[in-house]
Amino acid sequence: PLRRRASSVAVAPPFCGRSGAARPSAHQPRLGAAVAAAIGAAQLRKQRWQAPGLARVLRCADFGGVYPREWAQKPDRSRQPESSWLWFPGLAFALAVAWQAFHNWTDVLIALNIVSFLIQCYSPTWEDTGVLTGDTLQTPQSSHRLVVATDHKLSERLFLCVNWRLPSGVSAMAFGAPCCGLQAAIVRQTPADAPLLRQRPQPARPEFPVHSISGGACSSTASAAGSKLQSLGALQDRVSLHCASHLGSGSLGVVLLAEGLRNGQKLAVKAISLKAAKEAGFDECQLWREAQILKEVQHPNVVRLLDVLACWDHLPHVNSEPPYLCIVMEYIAESEPLSNVMRRNGASPYLAEKVLPQLARALSRMHQLGVVHRDVWSENVLLDDSGRAVLVDLGSAEYIGGKPAVNSKLNIPYMSPEAAQGLRQSPGDDSWALGLLMTEMVTGVFIADRLGRSDLPMHYNHTQLAASLSETFAAAPGLGAITRQVKMPGTTPIEMGYWKIRGLGSVMRMVFEYKEVKYTDFQVDSGDKWFAGRKPEILKMNPLANLPYVVDGDTCVCQTNAVLMYLGDKYSMNGSDEKSKRRNTELLCEIYDVRNGMVELVYPFKKVNRTKEEFDVSAATLSASPPFAKFEACLEFYGGDWFVSPDGPCMADFHIWEMMDQHKLLAEKVGKENVLATFPKCKAFYDRFRALPSLQKFFASDTYTMPCNNAGATPYFM
Repeated sequence: PLRRRASSVAVAPPFCGRSGAARPSAHQPRLGAAVAAAIGAAQLRKQRWQAPGLARVLRCADFGGVYPREWAQKPDRSRQPESSWLWFPGLAFALAVAWQAFHNWTDVLIALNIVSFLIQCYSPTWEDTGVLTGDTLQTPQSSHRLVVATDHKLSERLFLCVNWRLPSGVSAMAFGAPCCGLQAAIVRQTPADAPLLRQRPQPARPEFPVHSISGGACSSTASAAGSKLQSLGALQDRVSLHCASHLGSGSLGVVLLAEGLRNGQKLAVKAISLKAAKEAGFDECQLWREAQILKEVQHPNVVRLLDVLACWDHLPHVNSEPPYLCIVMEYIAESEPLSNVMRRNGASPYLAEKVLPQLARALSRMHQLGVVHRDVWSENVLLDDSGRAVLVDLGSAEYIGGKPAVNSKLNIPYMSPEAAQGLRQSPGDDSWALGLLMTEMVTGVFIADRLGRSDLPMHYNHTQLAASLSETFAAAPGLGAITRQVKMPGTTPIEMGYWKIRGLGSVMRMVFEYKEVKYTDFQVDSGDKWFAGRKPEILKMNPLANLPYVVDGDTCVCQTNAVLMYLGDKYSMNGSDEKSKRRNTELLCEIYDVRNGMVELVYPFKKVNRTKEEFDVSAATLSASPPFAKFEACLEFYGGDWFVSPDGPCMADFHIWEMMDQHKLLAEKVGKENVLATFPKCKAFYDRFRALPSLQKFFASDTYTMPCNNAGATPYFM
């Protein structure tokens, strides 16, 4: 008897000929799979496995968004039965399976070799595999390319592939097997030339033909965007708006529920006001990008695009002014946001097991197309009454190859450490957010509730991040272990905090850039952001909380020289022996005195300098006698190109150069000559440091051109 279970998961190779190569026809592999099923059934009978449904036709999990592939490896025939009589009773079964396959137009995949209840799976794209049974992740019990069922039943849960490529920063951990990571799973790459078992059936033809929405240079003007709308069909000609109702609001527009004029089909129409989008800082490329990406993705777990239309009249339930770019999408009937389900059900590991693979498939498809969603959270996932999860709102999506996108439009609590750092968007951004979403489903606690606020990323609060991981692991060890792979606190980039100025922060930023270290730069642009924002969290780690600070895992260091010494120890930049380490400490103290002299000059509350005339006199005096004679003497006394070590710059070199550069800017401000003109060795040191290859990206960045001092300084030299 044939039994199909939608929740079951199994994979196996189609029948191969004597050469081991899969047959080329799209239909032949189905017949081959059917014959293989007959062999498997006969083997089961030979093994005296008296279970109902000797050979089951099971649907492939399609985990990771990669469709079933034909297997290139030659099956292991050493374990096949030697008796040829097995082919004859299998013929009738093969015909039945083949008929069922063509009738339902689904994949028929069945195990070719079953020995001692082990199901062997040969695949060019899958590696070692673990099985989730219940809430326990079990590792493979044999070597390469093996799927294991631990009893006479196949797992009714899901298979998770391990040993995929992991992004940098995600560490291997503890299963006694290769890494199993959610982040790795959703960025897995599949060989482009791997042959398809069959082409996936195309979705039903949309009622409306999608207009051309690509090509042409993007313009930042509203008039250019409006002219492009002229090429689109009119919304009123295809959609009835008489009974339109409000469905929700996305990152760029309002979503309406409407009906098609032809057949009354319910539609979701996202209306984007060109004027409102421009005022919000979105250019034309961003307006059209969502429609273009929806057109490219075409995945069952991503909302489907039906048409792109224009509307020149005011729309009901939309407060912004026309004209509108209207993205017409399928309406997900009998659905609700995942957040509603989570609030109603509370902690639900079962919900996570049901939703996670679907979202991973959708994101994998997007990543294969070079797209990052960038706004994965429970409000952007719809769950219908059949359990299908659909990812919606691609208004923040960006192409991986594009320039780093603006972070101000991201959902801040779910922002990845890399996104918070301003790095280029990557699949890891979606992975991080999906991992946080998993902790919410398993524990029943939303990220914003954990933080008690919505204006800080989760990774800034190490205490709550660690708590979410521990609770997830306790409630569902298998899922918790996967989540820990993605978001172990130890893998979070080192965080530095300072005012949004150069000041003392540039010294630390240059060190990180020089050592090519990933770091998070928490720039404080207001007192409230520090005193009511980050400082309370820093106080939990260090009672001396102050700016600057560095958070490195469980370590928090405050105060400038303490931070610089810590980084020097961490990156071996405090000197190579006791003598050089002592010199490095002396120079750090000496250059801090120079820094204090600058502070007294530019901050009125330190000295007078309350008028431009007073400031000009003090600045001219300082520039005429710059405080670098001692440093010139040190280079003369010790020799070499650097102040501490002949092998390269140490921590003191970075602070000394920063103060030289700030004094140089001050001299230029008051019309004085280069302050280093009378110090040739210091001038050579300055030029040598400025030419370091690993710092050129920093010198070309906006961070380097920030004001040297904050708004409390005199306006004559900020």
